[in-house]
Amino acid sequence: MQIKSHYFQGISGRWYTFGMRGLPTVPTKACGVYMFAKARGDGHYDILYIGKASEISDRVTQHHEKFRPANSMGMTTLGELCCDNDTVASVIERDLISCHNPPLNSTFRTDRF
Repeated sequence: MQIKSHYFQGISGRWYTFGMRGLPTVPTKACGVYMFAKARGDGHYDILYIGKASEISDRVTQHHEKFRPANSMGMTTLGELCCDNDTVASVIERDLISCHNPPLNSTFRTDRF
């Protein structure tokens, strides 16, 4: 499975590099931040959901509570960013959610619009 790098900016102004994999795929076993996304024709992504996990492969399954809603919204891609620990992952998760306001996230949203 080919992994493409894509950059997403948080509300802090920091940029994060995610490995983007087309579905179906096998998630990594690492600690980190993940996103369910929909690929657009212009090479960018619509972020549907952002989460974090101590081990992404344990969290991201078809039984994930946001998997079915994301799938019905056209999810095509799993994005992953490996982190050193849960604390770092939590900070990045909050930074990205606050900036992008994914439709399937309810916490950390800024509702700026």
